[in-house]
Amino acid sequence: MTDLIIEMTEAQLFALDVIAKDKQDWADNVLTNRARIAIEDLKATEAWAKSITALASAGGDVTDDEAILLKGRDEGFVKTAAELAEITEAAQEDNNPINTGIDPLTLPLTTWQVHQALIHNGVTNDPDAFIEAALSSIVDEKDRALGKSAWKNKSTHLRSAPMFNDPDLMTKAGLSKEMLDNLWLSGLTFEA
Repeated sequence: MTDLIIEMTEAQLFALDVIAKDKQDWADNVLTNRARIAIEDLKATEAWAKSITALASAGGDVTDDEAILLKGRDEGFVKTAAELAEITEAAQEDNNPINTGIDPLTLPLTTWQVHQALIHNGVTNDPDAFIEAALSSIVDEKDRALGKSAWKNKSTHLRSAPMFNDPDLMTKAGLSKEMLDNLWLSGLTFEA
């Protein structure tokens, strides 16, 4: 286990006392839940699939999410946010994401980069309304809610995420797979 130390002002500490009987339990719950969400997000990625394959080849338990995650880290399939930021910065410096040796379509884009790509490529001048309209066309209520929540609450987005991979959704938005791939590459050229 790793200990995390957080510095807070007296007022911030008191504010936490107002909402939590036990600050340590509250912090533990918040951090472990966020880590659980990160694992769930990773399950939709190619890196996760590669991690499962590598773990299976090593005779590991492919039903153990933590073992899959750590195998992915050890094999270099799963990157930390800091590693991805470094790769993205290198791609932006070269203004050519392909120079990094990593498939640029596996790199995350910030919401701002998605906005810039949509505007600069003439798709829309109102990216939020454009994406909201596309997500509103999802028939399944749960999938629609999940898509809207992901767009609204995530700070970065993966090309492999369902909202950027659903052929019906992309057709309704007027985008082909190739167009979306090109928008993604364009988004990488904007500083995050």
